[in-house]
Amino acid sequence: MDSLSNPDLSYKRSLLLIEGFTIYKYILGVKPNLVFVKKYVRCIESLRLGAPIGVPKLFIVFPGMLAMVDRSGFENILFNGDLHWRINAASFICESSPFGARAYLGINQKQSMIFNLCGLLRAGFFELVVRVACGVFYFPLYFFLASRKYLT
Repeated sequence: MDSLSNPDLSYKRSLLLIEGFTIYKYILGVKPNLVFVKKYVRCIESLRLGAPIGVPKLFIVFPGMLAMVDRSGFENILFNGDLHWRINAASFICESSPFGARAYLGINQKQSMIFNLCGLLRAGFFELVVRVACGVFYFPLYFFLASRKYLT
């Protein structure tokens, strides 16, 4: 009810919802459950004074690109060093529920050893791709963000 009487609070909550969807999409790789996103918004409102970090549209459309920011110096520039904390908070929220633990940690999923080995190789390959992409796209991303006034 408080957000209905205060449009500024409603706007902040909508930005936090978008931020939560983006971070959960980055963490889980699938569209997140709305319950998790609402818990994330309540967490940020109580522990971070409800201040959204202002995720650029580029990262909302392509949440996987957060990996490039997560592993480079852009995190401090774009998100005031708060991205790691928020990713960890979202991970803890997801792991704390039975549904989230099953989805996030793969509990009770019976799979063969070969399938698990393929999953490990796939994860290693994508980690290599992200690290190479960070090196290749570091300067173009820097100049793109600078042209959009994110770095000023």
